[in-house]
Amino acid sequence: MITLKGNPCQIGQKYGKVCAEKIREDLSVLVWREGYEPLPRGDADFIAWRKKQESILNRNWPWLLEEMTGVAEAMDTSFEDVLLLNLRAWQYNYYGEPPGNACSSLAISLDDGTVACAGTLDGSC
Repeated sequence: MITLKGNPCQIGQKYGKVCAEKIREDLSVLVWREGYEPLPRGDADFIAWRKKQESILNRNWPWLLEEMTGVAEAMDTSFEDVLLLNLRAWQYNYYGEPPGNACSSLAISLDDGTVACAGTLDGSC
């Protein structure tokens, strides 16, 4: 378990440094898509979807964007790549169309202080 303190950007920077190897591995496969079909970054619908998701985060949880900025700085990668990783963008075309409103991600703190993460792939995305 790691404990991170500071403002959101500082927490993101520390997280990016401590977890750099795993984050880079996830970016490689899930965002940079090495060995897989690339994300449709130039597609107008994909761009609109990414902007909408970022706007929702900014409106409701702006500190998460600040943390992602810190991670990107620590990883020496783009904010967009870190954002796409957190948005689970690799699922964008998973069902052959842009995602709907049914899939979700969840993170909760357990009694022992660990964090459990989960997400749905229910087919209606």
